[in-house]
Amino acid sequence: MAQAFAQHQPLPGYATSPNPSYGQQPIAPRVLHIYHEGLTRRHARILDSDKSTPLYRIDANSGGLFSSKPHVKISVASTGAQVGTVTFHSMSSDIDLTIHNQPTILEKSGFLTSAHEFHSLATGGSLKWKRDGMFSNGDMVCLDQAEQLIARFQISNWAFKKEGKFELGPGVDDVLMDEVVTSGVAMVEYRAKQRAAAGGAAGA
Repeated sequence: MAQAFAQHQPLPGYATSPNPSYGQQPIAPRVLHIYHEGLTRRHARILDSDKSTPLYRIDANSGGLFSSKPHVKISVASTGAQVGTVTFHSMSSDIDLTIHNQPTILEKSGFLTSAHEFHSLATGGSLKWKRDGMFSNGDMVCLDQAEQLIARFQISNWAFKKEGKFELGPGVDDVLMDEVVTSGVAMVEYRAKQRAAAGGAAGA
């Protein structure tokens, strides 16, 4: 059975199931699709639910020690106006974000967890990204400060150019959507770097 999104304060449209099942497919009113441009992961577009209307553009560099910062820029596709930036640290799991020119830190929720959270200007509380299930292969969920599901990222493992998709709950729009997209892209890139580092270590 699909999990529906219901209303929740302070913003309407949050999922308020007392026992959310993150592995189930939510009824999402809006789905955003991420497609890479070219043969690298340096540039991508985020398209609306119709898979044709560009909403955001993602531009990334190598993210290495000597690469320019920020490592990722997210902008409005139609105007080029900057929405957010992402900067990684070689010796820390913290991720520096700016969203509408406001700095914040996407940091681990605890010592023994891979979940990351940050302070949301849209909600006044925290937003957290975590794996969608114990055996997640890249899928993640975004939870609010009450641990309620507001968005999900699902990776496209077998697609050539499609990275994945964001499923957004009702009420996730405007600044909150920008926060979800910017922090979600940051986590997608962070986990890709982790997989690449693990693969390099295994092959050494």
